[in-house]
Amino acid sequence: MTSRVVRPRRRPAWAIREAAAVPDSRRAAPAEVGLDGDDGWDQREETSQALGVAGWTLVSRITGLARVAVVGATLGPTFFANIFQATNTVPNLTYNLMAGSLLAALFVPALVRALEHEGARAARRLAQGLLTVVIVGFSLAGAVVVGLGPLIVYLLTLGIRDGATAAQARGQAWALLLLVVPQIILYGVAAVGVAAQNARRRFALAAAAPAVENLGLIVTLVLVAYWFGAGLDTEAVTTQEIVVLGVGSTLAVAAHAGLQLVGAARAGMPLWPAWGWRDPAVRDIARRIIPSIGTATIEAGRIFALVVVAGTVRGGVVALQIGINFYNLPLALGSRAIGTVLMPRLSSESVHGKFDGFGRTYSRGLAQAWFVAVPASVALVLFARPIAEALSFGQLGRGNGTALVTASIAGMGIALVGAATYEIARQATYARLDVRSPLVAGLVQFVVVLAAISVVATASEGAVTLLCLGLAVTVGDLIRAVLVDRAARRGIPNCAHPPWRTLGRQLAVTAIAIVPATVLTRFVLAVIGGQAGAIAGVALGCLTGLVGYLALQAHLGAPELRGLRRVQPLAATSSVQSETMP
Repeated sequence: MTSRVVRPRRRPAWAIREAAAVPDSRRAAPAEVGLDGDDGWDQREETSQALGVAGWTLVSRITGLARVAVVGATLGPTFFANIFQATNTVPNLTYNLMAGSLLAALFVPALVRALEHEGARAARRLAQGLLTVVIVGFSLAGAVVVGLGPLIVYLLTLGIRDGATAAQARGQAWALLLLVVPQIILYGVAAVGVAAQNARRRFALAAAAPAVENLGLIVTLVLVAYWFGAGLDTEAVTTQEIVVLGVGSTLAVAAHAGLQLVGAARAGMPLWPAWGWRDPAVRDIARRIIPSIGTATIEAGRIFALVVVAGTVRGGVVALQIGINFYNLPLALGSRAIGTVLMPRLSSESVHGKFDGFGRTYSRGLAQAWFVAVPASVALVLFARPIAEALSFGQLGRGNGTALVTASIAGMGIALVGAATYEIARQATYARLDVRSPLVAGLVQFVVVLAAISVVATASEGAVTLLCLGLAVTVGDLIRAVLVDRAARRGIPNCAHPPWRTLGRQLAVTAIAIVPATVLTRFVLAVIGGQAGAIAGVALGCLTGLVGYLALQAHLGAPELRGLRRVQPLAATSSVQSETMP
């Protein structure tokens, strides 16, 4: 009789990394996480990580822009395009309403504290407890959305005047809404996965995963155009087309959430539901989520109000979404990428009372955010028309589609500087466990924007409506940024005022660099003309402006460029560390 050889069970990579650490997890936590000491927080490493986040975010945002462009090209400037785009926005708005977009900012400080003081095992338990809370809470939110369905559907179809067509559109909106509601839970799961990765200083996959969702929806739209045709309005759309659109978009979000779970597991934070309500840290975070839900509710309400007003214009919701995508692109590449990387550092400095360092880190984050936001804002305003012409292909090029997209891009582009300031300031206040200040500032912003768009809805029409919506967002973002920035600086020594000289330098350099870029763009448009000329003009103009901007900043010795030195060697080192660090 032969004896059976029992092979040892292979342990997951995260368990091997933990076993390789010093047994006393409480003493080893700071070294394990890499938050204490200058070695783990070299400014070049921060720049390298921020560039990595920005690079993958660029991929996600480009695919997101392509997604909206494909919606316009496939569905056209129609009321059905408004219905699909608006209903597909409801899960994301609900996710934001439940503080979904703030979950990473809320969870990362708690996970960092757990890693520093209790070790990786306790941090995993905390993350799994938070996952359960998120699943339960977001499931209830989905039920509320279904309960409020009649009101939501009515608001999303306000722009359709004909009674019979409006009734048919409401039925289509209802069907789409029911098919996309599961996305609410999936977005919540993805957010916990992002927080787990960021707490371990893993940023790449978290930033890249949304691209998979965008590509999934693009494939769905291409199939819809092939199977059912393009440019159909509400009276011609079939039930089968609605089912394919709804199911396809939800499966795309499921793929996104699955990738975030894979990323969390690779970072040593495997996630599955585990009841953790008895954990004091879970209860503490739940208490802080409540005012954050207020902040997120205000933000979601603001976006929903913009969508409702844009829905009164045929094709207005698609144009608004394109403008919002261009508004979000520089924010994602600049202030959000920078804030994501700085958040663990700000949290650690707040925990240890290093407020001098906190103030320097915060001011540096603002300067880096403005370094991206200022030239992007000017470029979007000046290049809005050629960008719209480059994007207006297929059904979107019909009628006044190009004018709507131009107005939306220009209006939203003006708001960038205020929005970028707010993103960094919000991360700083959350790192200090201050959730009240963003709530109050958001409430003030909401009142201002709601008053402005109420006037817009009654006093304007067509492309002017889209432009005025962007201007309303600009005023609200500036007010919110000022209020949250003051809260972030409160009590911080040598940090009483924003670095205005830095902002002035960015504005002056941008004003000089944009001149040859604008001249070149107009020349190319005049010579080539048409959509090809618009694409070539925008590409060459942006490249010329970028080279000129960076050259002038380098000549002036801009501190924002110092971290770029030796970034490539450091990035290679960081990528190796990401596979070997416990």
